[in-house]
Amino acid sequence: MEESKKPVRKLRIDTFKHHYLGLWEEIRTTPLPPRRCYHSAVLIGDKLVIYGGQDIKEGVLGDLWALTISPLIPEEEVWTELSTTGDNPGPLCRHTAVVNGTRMYVFGGTDHRNENSSVFVLDFQTLVWTRIGSAPGMPPAIDSHSAILYESSNGLTMLVFGGYINGQHSNDIFMFNLETLQWNRPDIRPGPEPRVDHRAVLYQNAMWVYGGLGDQSNRLSDFWRLNLDTYQWEEIQNVGNSPGTVSGHSLTVCGDVMLLFGGIRDLIKETNSMYTYDFSSNQWIMIQNETLIEDPVTPSEIDEYRKQARQRSTIQQKSPAADEISPSKKQKPLYSGPSIPSQGRVRGKVPHSRDGHSAVLFEGYLYVFAGDRHQMPFNDTYSYSIQEQVIRTPLINN
Repeated sequence: MEESKKPVRKLRIDTFKHHYLGLWEEIRTTPLPPRRCYHSAVLIGDKLVIYGGQDIKEGVLGDLWALTISPLIPEEEVWTELSTTGDNPGPLCRHTAVVNGTRMYVFGGTDHRNENSSVFVLDFQTLVWTRIGSAPGMPPAIDSHSAILYESSNGLTMLVFGGYINGQHSNDIFMFNLETLQWNRPDIRPGPEPRVDHRAVLYQNAMWVYGGLGDQSNRLSDFWRLNLDTYQWEEIQNVGNSPGTVSGHSLTVCGDVMLLFGGIRDLIKETNSMYTYDFSSNQWIMIQNETLIEDPVTPSEIDEYRKQARQRSTIQQKSPAADEISPSKKQKPLYSGPSIPSQGRVRGKVPHSRDGHSAVLFEGYLYVFAGDRHQMPFNDTYSYSIQEQVIRTPLINN
């Protein structure tokens, strides 16, 4: 039977191209940050700020970049590498970052030799780092976790969930009070199974967690809500067209809707599909079907990239200093597309499938940066125009 040739498949592709392709724009700038994945990204005013990340060939990064966001004047959108002073985190990946005012709080992560248990605070008014390394009740080193910021009865609090602790998957919760600079570990049971590379968001004084990687290397598709008034977990039963198993994805909240983009479904199956979850109706909706995009690099280039990565890994084992790289090292854009234009926005450019990327919301746009596919990292930037009729409408009405 020729099931794959049914008209519905053509309808799905045509619907996607007609209604959704035009909502994406690639933001092209010069210079570009080096390629990376599993970095952190936050918003400070109109600046998208990224820190750290990893490239399997170049190693773990410790640089800080800011993109000026200006959708009305795309020519003014420029990436700038920022120079800082103070006690900085150094090379770090698989960490988290939250923002309070003009201060960014970086926690956890690893440089692939040591894990980080300190909180590093960067004041963007002075660009000076401060390390909080001996706070009362501080947790062990954690990486591949999630972190949200919320207002608790005791003040503004960063809540850390899951991740690797001493090489083991965790479902522990740790809370860091940004005012007292003290840690607290509530005993909350039962809850989700231990996991890493999941994602979490804040909505109506609750933490919502989706997916991740379980302790048997199985990718998860469960959805949980932690009430931050009662500290009770509740598993949310999926209604509608849910994303299924995924890790290394991104989650953002726009009004009463959560957006899930990208991620990886198995060892070599990244995706660029997009789903929304309506908190008010408890309904999942697919708004962007997975779409294949021609790779602008050849298979031989990919093989050479991986060969160099393996060679570098061998050198690392012999010499610890081999992990030190220059943050300003020039790298050509992996997915640069046509040579013109080199500055500005290109309408209709959909991101390649990826995991380990970052996504933030700013004035009605979703901004996606970097990530990797088949261990080939990106340094591209995309924006997605969020329209209510789209994020609440299935790709195909059944």
